[in-house]
Amino acid sequence: MTLTIITADGDGWVHGTLYYDPPQDGFAGAPFTTQIEKGAFSIRLANGTRYEDLHWCSAALCGRFYTPDDTMSPVFLARAP
Repeated sequence: MTLTIITADGDGWVHGTLYYDPPQDGFAGAPFTTQIEKGAFSIRLANGTRYEDLHWCSAALCGRFYTPDDTMSPVFLARAP
């Protein structure tokens, strides 16, 4: 998965892209717009998956990943070197 934050403005709006390579169940990802609230943000995708409570934990972005049936797993996204 590649998560790219394009911009974050002073009002807490975050714009970016999230892509899967290879695609997950035929879904390759999409651009997104979301808002930072209490230091975290969420990304909800058209295929029914979502990332909740994304926030920085040292050098990684931490949060929770939910499948369309609400199965949850922790997620840790490391910054590219």
